[in-house]
Amino acid sequence: MTLKFNALKIFVCVMIIAMMAADLFSLIGLPLVGNADEITCIVAWIGILFYLFYRQMIPKEALKILFFLAIFLGIGLCGNILSETAKNRKYILMDMFMFIKPYSLYLFVTIFFTETNARFVLRSLKVIGKAMLWILFFFAIISQYVFTFMISASGTFVFYANYGGSISWWTILFLSVIWAGRNSDREVICYMILSGIIIFFNQSGLGMIAFGLGMVLFIFSKIQKKVKWYSILICVALCLFLGKDEIKEYLFNEDAPRAILLKYAFVTADTYFPLGSGFATYGSNAAIREYSPLYIQYGFNKIGGMTESYHPYLMDNYYQQIIGQLGYVGFALLLWFMYRIIQKILKVTDPHIRSASLMLYICLIFAGIGFGTASSWGCTVYMLIPMFCLTGKKSKGSLYNYEKESFTYHDRQYIVSSDRCRN
Repeated sequence: MTLKFNALKIFVCVMIIAMMAADLFSLIGLPLVGNADEITCIVAWIGILFYLFYRQMIPKEALKILFFLAIFLGIGLCGNILSETAKNRKYILMDMFMFIKPYSLYLFVTIFFTETNARFVLRSLKVIGKAMLWILFFFAIISQYVFTFMISASGTFVFYANYGGSISWWTILFLSVIWAGRNSDREVICYMILSGIIIFFNQSGLGMIAFGLGMVLFIFSKIQKKVKWYSILICVALCLFLGKDEIKEYLFNEDAPRAILLKYAFVTADTYFPLGSGFATYGSNAAIREYSPLYIQYGFNKIGGMTESYHPYLMDNYYQQIIGQLGYVGFALLLWFMYRIIQKILKVTDPHIRSASLMLYICLIFAGIGFGTASSWGCTVYMLIPMFCLTGKKSKGSLYNYEKESFTYHDRQYIVSSDRCRN
């Protein structure tokens, strides 16, 4: 089903801007934008359900995503029934919604977006991304001398964000959109330099990993038409090298909250083998609200930053949540789902769009080690990936520019603008 009116693409643009504002201006507390991702997901599901009830033919890819989501929810609910850890049904339902939120938006774009709609959104975001990178660059420099309130206690540039890492995450997102819709290599290099300076002042380990990966992918995109196996090995090695401090701190420091969460995620998965303890029991926001009995059992209530009254570190995870709540079966399914998305990105023929997509999605994959990725930023990433894949089918020029295409109807050939047809 194709929505041909402008409301769809305008709505998506507005909500992505709202999600961006929710992260980058979180200290200001702008009204409504803090729930932009939830609002977008609710509207998306209204559209998806309408589509399912009133259409007989469902795209094959959409069916696969629906199957994945149904299995995920089924595993979690079975875990709830078997473990009997979470008692409050409201929190279980809330956690189910929060879990499927980013994947629902991926499904929504996959079902409803045409190549034309995707191009419109990406062109709009390209303009916004350029403006935001210049703004962040300006304040990153001047905050060292004038606007010192944009500097955190540890000396990093945080702009108006409550969490400083958001600056680097959105910087990478802006760079990926600009890169995918490039006019020239000089322009890409210019914005890469701006991004590198912003990330340098932000001092985000994840940002440095993604930026370094982007530089390598840019070089490979100039010398390779297809991604080679040794290119993947080089990228993996680079990510491990750039992220060695974060990996050591997050995973191998036994006293670090993220390492503790990972350790007891496997304890939970072993205890409730193979389906996990179910929704609202471990690592999620819903588990915090009722303070899961597992946290008390594991002694989290005696660790600073993980107690019932003060718990900022309990949300610094994603894979830990999946391992604990959905068990080994759910985690294996998630890895398979991400692998399929990587496969889809690698099939993109335009090297710039392919490289930009890889940089952005690999950034999200690494973020899941120590951060919750079902946030506004994560939701935006899952909306952009299918848009990139839609516009990256061809390799001639910038895919945000309209090109003439041909189609055949009743054995007669017509030449039309791609603005008015769907591939």
